[in-house]
Amino acid sequence: MRIFSVLTLMTFAASLASLSSSAARADAAADTEAAAHAYSLSSTKELKLKVGESGAVHVEVVPNAGDHVSPEAPVSLSAAAQPVFDLPKLKLSRADAKSTAAQGVEFSLPVVGKEKGRAELKAQLSFYICVATLCAHQKREIAVPVQVE
Repeated sequence: MRIFSVLTLMTFAASLASLSSSAARADAAADTEAAAHAYSLSSTKELKLKVGESGAVHVEVVPNAGDHVSPEAPVSLSAAAQPVFDLPKLKLSRADAKSTAAQGVEFSLPVVGKEKGRAELKAQLSFYICVATLCAHQKREIAVPVQVE
């Protein structure tokens, strides 16, 4: 009878641990989902250049009130040149970023018109957004039409 009680108690403890672990995973998933909605992105809508002219595509992460982009974690913006424009720098890092008053981050990606035409600048933005309980890694795609005349 005593062995049965010990086994029952062990089974109950294992079930409780499993429930606790499931609840923790659910909480972490909810926090990660909240982090994905804790900011907005703003970027240049369209860039118009002349051949040989320099300009820039601006990208900003704007956190919701109470949230922030981690000032310690890596941030980057990377893109590839297209036939109609060159990028003097293909990848920008934290050293190239500016912190904003809203505890976000902004980049200014230099672009130089190369030949007449139209192409889309596609960039990948990587950063960590922090909410009340965690900082979550975010990766977002940005696309900006570039017209070179």
